[in-house]
Parts: sequence; C-alpha cells; structure tokens
Amino acid sequence: MSILLNPIQLLELSIISAQDLAPVTRSMHTYAIAWVHADRRLSTRVDNSGRSNPAWDD
Repeated sequence: MSILLNPIQLLELSIISAQDLAPVTRSMHTYAIAWVHADRRLSTRVDNSGRSNPAWDD
C-alpha cells in the first residue's frame, strides 16, 4: 500500500496598501492579516502613520 503525500503548495500575497478606512480612533495602528488555514495566520507590520490610508508593501 502506498501513501500519497500532498505536494507543497505556495501561495504568495502582496499586501500593498488600503484606502479610505473608517477612522475608528485618532491614532490608528493599522495592519492586515491573511490566512487560508486558521493555524497559519500571517500579518503585515503596523503602519502608525498612514491613518485611513495605510501602506505596507509587504
């Protein structure tokens, strides 16, 4: 009996920026989170200066 292993699959995301976010607080610390599986979440760095138009280029 042979066991088939799933090949490694690569998903590449480029998080560039966001526009016109709702101003929830005066000093927003915005970041983005992406995941396909709940056990493997990744996030961008925090953009402290972008306010409602943050840019990450990650």
